[in-house]
Amino acid sequence: MRLSSAALDRFLAILLVVQLASGLLTLRSGVPTTAPLFWLHGLIGGALLVAAAEKLRRSIGPAVRARRWGRLALGALLALLVAAALAGGFA
Repeated sequence: MRLSSAALDRFLAILLVVQLASGLLTLRSGVPTTAPLFWLHGLIGGALLVAAAEKLRRSIGPAVRARRWGRLALGALLALLVAAALAGGFA
């Protein structure tokens, strides 16, 4: 099943909110009983990686064809920031 662009955008927004919330909650935890929270945070991070890659796959071609170089540069910068955040989380 392929999500529409709007549905993918909403899915990314939901993933970001859940990732932020679980990340903030993990700052205050650290006992073995909170292990599922860390698992959730990791799983959401993986889902965010897949969804962000799909968003890039869908967006780059049309942006290049329309010669939106400024938007592509901004998108590349944001993609690098997302990649760095996800790499830091998985490292």
